[in-house]
Amino acid sequence: MRSRLGAVAAFAVFTLSIGAPARAQASQERDIQGTVYDSLAAAPMASVPVILLDRGNQAAAQRSVKTDSSGHFRFAGVGPGTYLLGFDAPVLDSLGIGSPTRVVRIAASSPASVSVNLGVPGGLAVHNAFCPGRDPHDSTSALVGHLTDASTRGVISGGTVQVSWIGVAKRTHDVDVHRITAEAQSGNDGWFALCDLPAGMPVAVVAFAGPDTSALVNLLIPETRGLVRLEMYLRNAQAAHSASLSGTVNDQTTHRPIGGARVEAEESKTTAAPDGRFTLHDLPYGTVLVTATAKGYQPTQQQTNVVAGDSTRVTLSLLSNAMMSDTARATAAAAVADKNGFNARMKKWPGMFYSYEDLKKLRVNHTSDLVVGGRLLAIDTGSAPGWALQFRNKLTRCDVTFYVDGLLARDIRSALDLDADVPWASLAAVEVYPGMTPPEFPERAASGGAQNCGLFVLWRLPRPLWAGGDGH
Repeated sequence: MRSRLGAVAAFAVFTLSIGAPARAQASQERDIQGTVYDSLAAAPMASVPVILLDRGNQAAAQRSVKTDSSGHFRFAGVGPGTYLLGFDAPVLDSLGIGSPTRVVRIAASSPASVSVNLGVPGGLAVHNAFCPGRDPHDSTSALVGHLTDASTRGVISGGTVQVSWIGVAKRTHDVDVHRITAEAQSGNDGWFALCDLPAGMPVAVVAFAGPDTSALVNLLIPETRGLVRLEMYLRNAQAAHSASLSGTVNDQTTHRPIGGARVEAEESKTTAAPDGRFTLHDLPYGTVLVTATAKGYQPTQQQTNVVAGDSTRVTLSLLSNAMMSDTARATAAAAVADKNGFNARMKKWPGMFYSYEDLKKLRVNHTSDLVVGGRLLAIDTGSAPGWALQFRNKLTRCDVTFYVDGLLARDIRSALDLDADVPWASLAAVEVYPGMTPPEFPERAASGGAQNCGLFVLWRLPRPLWAGGDGH
């Protein structure tokens, strides 16, 4: 680990040479000014100590100033000489990076004000330092941070950080879905790093050390190689739940407060006041997940750190269901149907076809209502849970085959399975083939399936248009 940290620190050292050798004359004093920028957060760094050292005079005292709210700093009256300019900030400790520095030379030909900008290296540079030897086209990212006891603020060494995600491997006519897990141990300083996380994928992160644990945190890994920094605060299992958390709930579009919104974290629940403000009490210290819900809005979740001695505030912004308009759903459904050959098969193959507009006219609340209500299925009440779905095709009864978004869905065995995997609000179009089936759907989910048994083909809307939505 230390060799990697050294690589990052080495990367962060630059040299800036300005003008000719200096002359030791008071009239040649200059100002040194600039900005400190956090490339990982894409924002200037406020209230950060910036330090100036005279390399030519070891006995000279160091000078220090703090950046203002825009990350700007200024040293006035700097005489000729060679200086080392750097800054210090918690983000550097979190990354295990030594202070990035620049060498500045002030000479007679230097301008009256010398500009020198400082900053934390970008995610790609830090990623390459922590995860060397990767192919330049490799898109995986790294997760780095510290494990800290939220009650004592002490670092946690020997703790475990576990990251998991869903791996999907597409086969010829099927898909293999499996869970992948990666782990890392924190060092003596609480530091941890995990490489080779999947690009563009949601991952779940949890940390634990003995009985102490964090909340489960959901992250989205960047599409391209980079760095994700996450400080994990573990709740002390022996500590009392005496923390509090305050904040506001507002409309994501109008920014107006949402009074009456339900807010909860762990076992603590409350209702937002008319001005959107709320306070949760009796929380454990540590990384917690805060959830907000309100009628007419999409639910939202936000991870935050509740640490002893700090005042924790969060802003929860909810997206109105009105933003998920039926026009957007209808437009997306038409695109899904056209892209996946629904319209072409409707003209060519015998069967029943339900467009998005057709589905809107049906008075049902569950996808299984559509299936069973069409009297195409017999119900085997002896199966549990739910009901086994079988085609009733003349004198033949055989297990139903389902395709979802073009892939064989082997796990749908009952009405409960169907409603869980394909909620009514998610449907863009449905195809039903009681007899002959198109070649695009050649397999049967059950070993006893007959060629003339038929199948259901279900197409879903893009997830943002139905997850938590109102449906058809």
